[in-house]
Amino acid sequence: IDAMFSLQNMESTEEGRKALVRLKAIKTPIYTGVYASNSSIEGRVPLDLDKPAYGIASYIDPNNRIPGTEQEQIDKLPMGDYRKSTIYGSHASLRSVFNHAGHILYGNDEGSYFPFLRLKDNKTVPQIMLMPFDDVLFQQNRLIVNGGEIPLNADGSAPVNYLGVQKITEKVNSIYKLTLPENAKARLATVVPGDFVFIIPLFYTGNVDFKPTPVGLVPGAFLHASVLNSILQKSQLQNMEIEGILILGFAAAVAYFGWWMGPSTLVLALIAVSGTWIATCIASFSYKGMILPFLLPQTAIVGVGVSLLLQRIYIAERKARMIRSTLEGVVRPEALKMLQRNPEKLSLQARERVVTVVFIDIVGFSLMVENQLPRVAFEGLQHLVESMTTVIHKHGGIVNKTLGDGILCFFGYSLEDNKEIGNHAEEALAAAL
Repeated sequence: IDAMFSLQNMESTEEGRKALVRLKAIKTPIYTGVYASNSSIEGRVPLDLDKPAYGIASYIDPNNRIPGTEQEQIDKLPMGDYRKSTIYGSHASLRSVFNHAGHILYGNDEGSYFPFLRLKDNKTVPQIMLMPFDDVLFQQNRLIVNGGEIPLNADGSAPVNYLGVQKITEKVNSIYKLTLPENAKARLATVVPGDFVFIIPLFYTGNVDFKPTPVGLVPGAFLHASVLNSILQKSQLQNMEIEGILILGFAAAVAYFGWWMGPSTLVLALIAVSGTWIATCIASFSYKGMILPFLLPQTAIVGVGVSLLLQRIYIAERKARMIRSTLEGVVRPEALKMLQRNPEKLSLQARERVVTVVFIDIVGFSLMVENQLPRVAFEGLQHLVESMTTVIHKHGGIVNKTLGDGILCFFGYSLEDNKEIGNHAEEALAAAL
């Protein structure tokens, strides 16, 4: 029973005393919930923690301990730190009946719980669903319950392997309906010795303690039921606390390999790496019960990748502008665009090639423009040089330089492909004619 927090003194009324007599006659062990408070609560009596079940030392496997003293072992056990808290549970008048109590607190993170709370004076309170089991032991830092391990995080919490809400809801029955003569026999016949029966008090709208989880808001009682199911089925989840290593590893790998990639290749690589990481996280959870830290490592992949991508785009744009300013007019427009898109194809190393060199000069240019306005002379020369450059490019030539009314060009070498052209002499002659 997860919540038995009524303030009524059962011994103060005749009806209450009779109820206590009937409860004491029950042979089935009954486990109830307790909670921790950072301050004293007026009208409530703190739980008596002097029982062996609330001593941390009673949960240490004497045959599998951490080297050192018992206190050193106790200090190293992963537990939720509640040493400043006071534990409260059912009313003092009920504790002679409900004398097996475990806490019902939620973990600090969504989807987790604390198997043990560390209290002052080396005391502890196990989670309520651990209380029915006799083999709850710490083997060094590993928590073993019912023959299976509950993987713990560094802060002492453990992830909850949630059952589907619909699956749990199908097993919830109203106690009132069970007491009806026409239902009691059929319903109660399904409960056999060895079964666990979870009584959820005050389970109605407005009184349910919904808990935030990775699958949405879930009634707190369903959380406890999922914890019990995980222990019985030995189907625990393990939170892989390697977030820092993954962040550094992904950031370094993306930075190293991305440095040698172009923008388009880097985009494809980021999509592939992100998709692979997402698939790995899903597969690890679905088939191995491992919870890999997804968000921050994925942020590292995207963050470093986008930073490199922006840098690559900036460098590519700067190279394209430099190539355009340097080679515009030197090579044909199609070759210039190709070199701007693929700057790595532009080789600036010195080499030997057999080419045909053509010198072009306008005969009598000085006399021709002697009586012209400078603007008219410049526009005429510009038009003439552009026309000749177009012809040179049409025949595969490269303009090496222009000086006044002269042009130096050569044929026989493709700058964008870094290879020779065989019929360069014929192309040079055709361009000249």
